[in-house]
Amino acid sequence: MLYISIKAQVWYSDFMLSLFVFILLITVFYRVLNNISPQGDIDYASLKRQAMSIAEGLSTQGTPQNWTFQKVTRVGLMNSDGSRASPFKLFEAKRLSYNELKRLLGVGNEFIVVFTNATGSVINIGGYCSLGYDYGLAASNSIGYYTKSQGLGFIVSNITALGGDLYNLSSVDDFFSNISNYQLLVIENPHFDDTGGLTLQQKLARLEEVVANGTHLVMSGVIGGDLLNVSFLSESGGWGLATQENEMFRFVQNQNVSMYYSTTLNSTNSSILSLVENTANHSLVAEWSYGNGSVVYLSNFSINDSVTGRKLWARVMDAIRYNIIGNCSDLEPNSIQSEHLAKIERYLIMGSRVMRMEVYAWV
Repeated sequence: MLYISIKAQVWYSDFMLSLFVFILLITVFYRVLNNISPQGDIDYASLKRQAMSIAEGLSTQGTPQNWTFQKVTRVGLMNSDGSRASPFKLFEAKRLSYNELKRLLGVGNEFIVVFTNATGSVINIGGYCSLGYDYGLAASNSIGYYTKSQGLGFIVSNITALGGDLYNLSSVDDFFSNISNYQLLVIENPHFDDTGGLTLQQKLARLEEVVANGTHLVMSGVIGGDLLNVSFLSESGGWGLATQENEMFRFVQNQNVSMYYSTTLNSTNSSILSLVENTANHSLVAEWSYGNGSVVYLSNFSINDSVTGRKLWARVMDAIRYNIIGNCSDLEPNSIQSEHLAKIERYLIMGSRVMRMEVYAWV
Protein backbone atom coordinates (compact mmCIF):
# COMPACT_ATOMS: atom_id res chain seq x y z
CA MET A 1 0.00 0.00 0.00
CA LEU A 2 2.87 2.34 0.70
CA TYR A 3 4.21 1.72 -2.83
CA ILE A 4 0.87 2.65 -4.42
CA SER A 5 0.61 5.84 -2.38
CA ILE A 6 4.06 7.03 -3.44
CA LYS A 7 3.28 6.30 -7.09
CA ALA A 8 0.07 8.29 -6.90
CA GLN A 9 1.89 11.22 -5.35
CA VAL A 10 4.50 11.17 -8.12
CA TRP A 11 1.78 11.07 -10.79
CA TYR A 12 -0.06 13.95 -9.13
CA SER A 13 3.13 16.04 -8.95
CA ASP A 14 3.87 15.42 -12.64
CA PHE A 15 0.31 16.34 -13.57
CA MET A 16 0.43 19.61 -11.63
CA LEU A 17 3.80 20.52 -13.14
CA SER A 18 2.52 19.83 -16.66
CA LEU A 19 -0.63 21.83 -16.00
CA PHE A 20 1.44 24.75 -14.71
CA VAL A 21 3.67 24.70 -17.80
CA PHE A 22 0.62 24.50 -20.08
CA ILE A 23 -1.07 27.46 -18.38
CA LEU A 24 2.18 29.42 -18.52
CA LEU A 25 2.54 28.79 -22.26
CA ILE A 26 -1.07 29.79 -22.93
CA THR A 27 -0.59 33.00 -20.92
CA VAL A 28 2.61 33.90 -22.77
CA PHE A 29 0.98 33.13 -26.14
CA TYR A 30 -1.98 35.42 -25.53
CA ARG A 31 0.21 38.20 -24.19
CA VAL A 32 2.40 38.03 -27.29
CA LEU A 33 -0.67 37.88 -29.50
CA ASN A 34 -2.20 40.89 -27.79
CA ASN A 35 1.04 42.85 -28.14
CA ILE A 36 1.69 42.00 -31.79
CA SER A 37 -1.65 41.88 -33.56
CA PRO A 38 -2.95 45.32 -32.61
CA GLN A 39 0.41 46.88 -33.45
CA GLY A 40 0.33 45.22 -36.87
CA ASP A 41 -3.19 46.51 -37.41
CA ILE A 42 -2.12 49.99 -36.31
CA ASP A 43 0.93 49.96 -38.61
CA TYR A 44 -1.10 48.88 -41.63
CA ALA A 45 -3.89 51.37 -40.94
CA SER A 46 -1.33 54.14 -40.53
CA LEU A 47 0.43 53.18 -43.76
CA LYS A 48 -2.85 53.05 -45.64
CA ARG A 49 -3.76 56.53 -44.40
CA GLN A 50 -0.32 57.74 -45.45
CA ALA A 51 -0.64 56.22 -48.93
CA MET A 52 -4.09 57.80 -49.24
CA SER A 53 -2.68 61.16 -48.14
CA ILE A 54 0.02 60.96 -50.83
CA ALA A 55 -2.54 60.09 -53.51
CA GLU A 56 -4.82 62.92 -52.42
CA GLY A 57 -1.94 65.40 -52.28
CA LEU A 58 -0.71 64.51 -55.76
CA SER A 59 -4.29 64.83 -57.04
CA THR A 60 -4.26 68.57 -56.27
CA GLN A 61 -2.64 71.44 -58.17
CA GLY A 62 -0.10 71.98 -55.41
CA THR A 63 0.89 75.30 -53.86
CA PRO A 64 1.47 77.70 -55.47
CA GLN A 65 -0.69 76.64 -58.39
CA ASN A 66 2.19 76.88 -60.89
CA TRP A 67 4.85 75.64 -58.50
CA THR A 68 8.36 74.70 -59.49
CA PHE A 69 10.96 72.71 -57.58
CA GLN A 70 12.54 76.03 -56.61
CA LYS A 71 9.32 77.50 -55.22
CA VAL A 72 6.90 75.01 -53.67
CA THR A 73 5.10 74.54 -50.37
CA ARG A 74 2.89 71.63 -51.43
CA VAL A 75 3.45 69.18 -54.29
CA GLY A 76 0.52 68.38 -56.59
CA LEU A 77 0.36 67.08 -60.14
CA MET A 78 -2.92 68.49 -61.48
CA ASN A 79 -2.98 71.25 -64.09
CA SER A 80 -4.44 74.73 -63.63
CA ASP A 81 -8.08 73.68 -64.09
CA GLY A 82 -7.68 70.38 -62.23
CA SER A 83 -8.91 68.32 -65.18
CA ARG A 84 -5.77 66.24 -65.69
CA ALA A 85 -2.31 65.61 -64.32
CA SER A 86 0.56 67.58 -65.80
CA PRO A 87 3.69 65.72 -66.92
CA PHE A 88 5.60 68.94 -66.34
CA LYS A 89 4.70 68.98 -62.65
CA LEU A 90 5.92 65.40 -62.47
CA PHE A 91 9.21 66.57 -64.01
CA GLU A 92 9.45 69.31 -61.37
CA ALA A 93 8.75 66.81 -58.59
CA LYS A 94 11.56 64.61 -59.92
CA ARG A 95 13.96 67.52 -59.42
CA LEU A 96 13.29 67.43 -55.68
CA SER A 97 15.36 65.17 -53.46
CA TYR A 98 13.56 62.18 -51.98
CA ASN A 99 13.77 63.61 -48.45
CA GLU A 100 12.46 66.99 -49.60
CA LEU A 101 9.60 65.31 -51.42
CA LYS A 102 8.73 63.33 -48.29
CA ARG A 103 8.71 66.53 -46.25
CA LEU A 104 6.45 68.37 -48.70
CA LEU A 105 4.03 65.44 -48.83
CA GLY A 106 4.10 64.98 -45.05
CA VAL A 107 5.40 61.42 -45.35
CA GLY A 108 7.40 59.74 -42.60
CA ASN A 109 7.79 56.27 -44.09
CA GLU A 110 9.15 55.01 -47.38
CA PHE A 111 6.95 55.37 -50.45
CA ILE A 112 6.95 55.00 -54.22
CA VAL A 113 4.45 56.15 -56.85
CA VAL A 114 4.17 54.47 -60.25
CA PHE A 115 1.77 54.95 -63.15
CA THR A 116 0.40 51.91 -64.96
CA ASN A 117 -1.67 51.24 -68.07
CA ALA A 118 -4.74 49.04 -68.54
CA THR A 119 -2.64 45.87 -68.50
CA GLY A 120 -0.87 46.84 -65.27
CA SER A 121 2.48 47.61 -66.90
CA VAL A 122 4.44 50.55 -65.50
CA ILE A 123 4.34 53.55 -67.85
CA ASN A 124 7.40 55.61 -68.72
CA ILE A 125 6.47 59.31 -68.53
CA GLY A 126 9.15 61.53 -69.99
CA GLY A 127 11.78 58.91 -69.26
CA TYR A 128 10.70 58.62 -65.61
CA CYS A 129 9.30 55.38 -64.20
CA SER A 130 8.46 56.39 -60.64
CA LEU A 131 8.28 59.14 -58.06
CA GLY A 132 9.68 58.80 -54.56
CA TYR A 133 11.86 55.88 -53.52
CA ASP A 134 14.40 54.93 -56.19
CA TYR A 135 13.51 51.32 -56.86
CA GLY A 136 15.75 51.14 -59.91
CA LEU A 137 12.99 50.66 -62.49
CA ALA A 138 14.50 50.75 -65.99
CA ALA A 139 12.89 52.89 -68.70
CA SER A 140 12.83 51.95 -72.36
CA ASN A 141 12.80 54.93 -74.73
CA SER A 142 12.64 55.28 -78.50
CA ILE A 143 14.36 58.54 -79.42
CA GLY A 144 16.31 59.60 -82.49
CA TYR A 145 18.34 62.83 -82.37
CA TYR A 146 19.89 64.60 -85.36
CA THR A 147 22.01 67.73 -85.69
CA LYS A 148 24.17 68.78 -88.61
CA SER A 149 27.31 69.38 -86.58
CA GLN A 150 27.17 70.07 -82.85
CA GLY A 151 24.02 70.54 -80.83
CA LEU A 152 23.39 72.28 -77.52
CA GLY A 153 25.36 70.28 -74.96
CA PHE A 154 22.57 70.32 -72.38
CA ILE A 155 20.12 68.74 -74.83
CA VAL A 156 22.62 66.23 -76.20
CA SER A 157 23.64 65.02 -72.73
CA ASN A 158 20.02 64.57 -71.69
CA ILE A 159 19.11 62.71 -74.87
CA THR A 160 22.13 60.47 -74.29
CA ALA A 161 21.06 59.82 -70.70
CA LEU A 162 17.62 58.80 -71.97
CA GLY A 163 19.18 56.22 -74.28
CA GLY A 164 18.54 58.13 -77.50
CA ASP A 165 20.42 57.42 -80.72
CA LEU A 166 22.58 60.33 -81.95
CA TYR A 167 23.15 61.23 -85.60
CA ASN A 168 24.92 64.03 -87.47
CA LEU A 169 25.78 64.92 -91.05
CA SER A 170 28.16 61.97 -91.42
CA SER A 171 25.34 59.56 -90.52
CA VAL A 172 22.43 61.38 -92.16
CA ASP A 173 21.59 58.38 -94.37
CA ASP A 174 21.40 56.13 -91.30
CA PHE A 175 19.12 58.63 -89.60
CA PHE A 176 16.61 58.62 -92.45
CA SER A 177 16.83 54.85 -92.77
CA ASN A 178 15.91 54.44 -89.10
CA ILE A 179 13.43 57.25 -88.39
CA SER A 180 10.39 54.99 -88.62
CA ASN A 181 11.79 53.07 -85.62
CA TYR A 182 11.45 56.06 -83.29
CA GLN A 183 8.44 57.36 -81.42
CA LEU A 184 10.18 60.69 -80.83
CA LEU A 185 12.49 62.61 -83.15
CA VAL A 186 14.57 65.56 -81.97
CA ILE A 187 16.13 67.58 -84.79
CA GLU A 188 18.39 70.48 -83.88
CA ASN A 189 19.40 73.04 -86.53
CA PRO A 190 19.75 70.36 -89.23
CA HIS A 191 20.28 72.48 -92.39
CA PHE A 192 18.98 69.61 -94.52
CA ASP A 193 20.14 69.66 -98.15
CA ASP A 194 20.93 67.18 -100.93
CA THR A 195 23.88 65.68 -99.05
CA GLY A 196 23.73 61.89 -98.80
CA GLY A 197 21.60 59.32 -100.56
CA LEU A 198 18.36 61.35 -100.40
CA THR A 199 17.58 64.71 -101.92
CA LEU A 200 16.31 67.54 -99.73
CA GLN A 201 12.74 67.02 -100.90
CA GLN A 202 12.95 63.28 -100.22
CA LYS A 203 14.16 63.98 -96.68
CA LEU A 204 11.36 66.43 -96.00
CA ALA A 205 8.79 64.02 -97.43
CA ARG A 206 10.17 61.23 -95.24
CA LEU A 207 9.78 63.40 -92.14
CA GLU A 208 6.21 64.25 -93.07
CA GLU A 209 5.43 60.57 -93.57
CA VAL A 210 6.63 59.39 -90.16
CA VAL A 211 4.99 62.29 -88.30
CA ALA A 212 1.68 61.63 -90.08
CA ASN A 213 1.96 58.01 -88.91
CA GLY A 214 2.22 59.08 -85.26
CA THR A 215 5.82 60.08 -84.57
CA HIS A 216 6.33 63.14 -82.36
CA LEU A 217 8.82 65.70 -83.65
CA VAL A 218 10.65 68.46 -81.78
CA MET A 219 12.83 70.58 -84.07
CA SER A 220 14.76 73.83 -84.07
CA GLY A 221 16.75 76.22 -86.21
CA VAL A 222 17.20 76.09 -89.96
CA ILE A 223 15.39 73.06 -91.37
CA GLY A 224 16.23 73.52 -95.04
CA GLY A 225 12.76 73.76 -96.55
CA ASP A 226 9.05 74.06 -95.87
CA LEU A 227 7.23 71.02 -94.51
CA LEU A 228 4.43 69.82 -92.23
CA ASN A 229 2.02 72.51 -93.51
CA VAL A 230 4.25 75.40 -92.42
CA SER A 231 6.71 77.72 -94.11
CA PHE A 232 9.88 79.22 -92.70
CA LEU A 233 11.25 82.73 -93.06
CA SER A 234 14.87 83.83 -93.10
CA GLU A 235 14.83 86.44 -90.35
CA SER A 236 17.21 87.26 -87.53
CA GLY A 237 16.79 88.73 -84.07
CA GLY A 238 17.43 88.21 -80.40
CA TRP A 239 14.17 88.07 -78.47
CA GLY A 240 10.44 87.48 -78.56
CA LEU A 241 7.31 87.83 -76.48
CA ALA A 242 5.16 84.98 -75.13
CA THR A 243 1.68 85.29 -76.62
CA GLN A 244 -0.10 83.34 -73.87
CA GLU A 245 0.33 81.16 -70.82
CA ASN A 246 1.61 77.74 -71.78
CA GLU A 247 1.98 74.57 -69.77
CA MET A 248 4.65 73.00 -71.96
CA PHE A 249 7.21 75.78 -71.56
CA ARG A 250 5.53 77.43 -68.55
CA PHE A 251 5.56 80.81 -70.26
CA VAL A 252 3.35 83.56 -68.89
CA GLN A 253 1.67 85.99 -71.23
CA ASN A 254 3.94 88.84 -72.36
CA GLN A 255 7.02 87.17 -70.89
CA ASN A 256 10.18 88.36 -72.63
CA VAL A 257 12.16 85.46 -74.06
CA SER A 258 15.74 85.83 -75.25
CA MET A 259 16.54 83.69 -78.28
CA TYR A 260 19.08 84.39 -81.02
CA TYR A 261 17.48 83.21 -84.24
CA SER A 262 17.99 83.26 -87.99
CA THR A 263 14.74 81.53 -88.94
CA THR A 264 11.14 82.12 -87.91
CA LEU A 265 7.88 80.37 -88.61
CA ASN A 266 5.10 81.88 -90.68
CA SER A 267 2.26 81.55 -88.17
CA THR A 268 -0.63 82.45 -90.48
CA ASN A 269 -1.71 78.78 -90.56
CA SER A 270 -4.73 78.57 -88.24
CA SER A 271 -3.75 75.09 -87.00
CA ILE A 272 -0.54 76.42 -85.45
CA LEU A 273 -0.47 77.43 -81.80
CA SER A 274 2.06 80.25 -81.72
CA LEU A 275 3.66 80.56 -78.27
CA VAL A 276 6.41 83.16 -78.75
CA GLU A 277 6.50 85.80 -81.49
CA ASN A 278 8.82 88.58 -82.59
CA THR A 279 7.73 92.14 -83.36
CA ALA A 280 6.72 91.06 -86.88
CA ASN A 281 4.32 88.51 -85.34
CA HIS A 282 6.32 85.58 -86.69
CA SER A 283 6.63 82.52 -84.47
CA LEU A 284 9.80 81.69 -82.59
CA VAL A 285 8.12 78.88 -80.64
CA ALA A 286 5.03 77.00 -81.84
CA GLU A 287 3.27 73.65 -81.67
CA TRP A 288 0.75 71.92 -83.91
CA SER A 289 -0.63 68.54 -84.94
CA TYR A 290 0.11 66.77 -88.19
CA GLY A 291 -1.78 63.60 -89.03
CA ASN A 292 -1.46 61.26 -86.05
CA GLY A 293 1.68 62.99 -84.79
CA SER A 294 2.62 66.31 -83.25
CA VAL A 295 5.26 68.96 -83.85
CA VAL A 296 7.03 71.48 -81.64
CA TYR A 297 9.26 74.09 -83.28
CA LEU A 298 11.75 76.49 -81.69
CA SER A 299 13.92 78.92 -83.60
CA ASN A 300 16.69 77.98 -81.17
CA PHE A 301 16.87 75.44 -78.34
CA SER A 302 19.00 77.93 -76.40
CA ILE A 303 16.45 80.26 -74.81
CA ASN A 304 16.64 82.50 -71.74
CA ASP A 305 14.37 84.74 -69.73
CA SER A 306 15.14 88.23 -71.05
CA VAL A 307 14.49 89.89 -67.68
CA THR A 308 16.29 87.56 -65.28
CA GLY A 309 18.77 86.10 -67.77
CA ARG A 310 17.93 82.64 -66.40
CA LYS A 311 18.44 79.82 -68.90
CA LEU A 312 15.24 78.02 -69.87
CA TRP A 313 17.00 75.00 -71.33
CA ALA A 314 15.39 72.67 -68.77
CA ARG A 315 11.99 73.77 -70.06
CA VAL A 316 13.04 72.91 -73.60
CA MET A 317 14.13 69.49 -72.37
CA ASP A 318 10.79 69.09 -70.59
CA ALA A 319 9.00 69.85 -73.86
CA ILE A 320 11.06 67.07 -75.42
CA ARG A 321 10.38 64.73 -72.49
CA TYR A 322 6.65 65.41 -72.77
CA ASN A 323 6.58 63.46 -76.03
CA ILE A 324 8.52 60.45 -74.77
CA ILE A 325 6.42 57.31 -74.83
CA GLY A 326 7.78 54.09 -73.40
CA ASN A 327 7.54 51.34 -70.82
CA CYS A 328 9.44 50.43 -67.68
CA SER A 329 10.46 47.29 -65.93
CA ASP A 330 7.65 46.13 -63.64
CA LEU A 331 7.47 46.89 -59.95
CA GLU A 332 7.20 43.69 -57.90
CA PRO A 333 5.57 44.61 -54.56
CA ASN A 334 6.57 41.26 -53.05
CA SER A 335 10.22 42.17 -53.51
CA ILE A 336 9.95 45.38 -51.46
CA GLN A 337 11.80 44.78 -48.21
CA SER A 338 9.18 45.71 -45.63
CA GLU A 339 7.42 44.58 -42.48
CA HIS A 340 4.16 46.24 -43.51
CA LEU A 341 3.09 47.45 -46.96
CA ALA A 342 0.00 49.41 -48.02
CA LYS A 343 -1.20 50.28 -51.53
CA ILE A 344 -3.67 52.86 -52.84
CA GLU A 345 -4.83 53.18 -56.47
CA ARG A 346 -6.39 56.14 -58.23
CA TYR A 347 -7.24 56.73 -61.91
CA LEU A 348 -6.26 59.96 -63.65
CA ILE A 349 -5.48 61.47 -67.03
CA MET A 350 -1.84 62.42 -67.61
CA GLY A 351 -1.36 64.45 -70.78
CA SER A 352 -3.74 62.63 -73.11
CA ARG A 353 -3.53 59.16 -71.55
CA VAL A 354 -5.76 57.52 -68.97
CA MET A 355 -3.66 55.71 -66.40
CA ARG A 356 -3.69 54.35 -62.89
CA MET A 357 -1.61 55.98 -60.17
CA GLU A 358 -0.39 53.38 -57.66
CA VAL A 359 0.97 54.55 -54.31
CA TYR A 360 2.91 52.16 -52.07
CA ALA A 361 3.95 53.01 -48.50
CA TRP A 362 5.90 50.73 -46.20
CA VAL A 363 8.00 50.33 -43.08
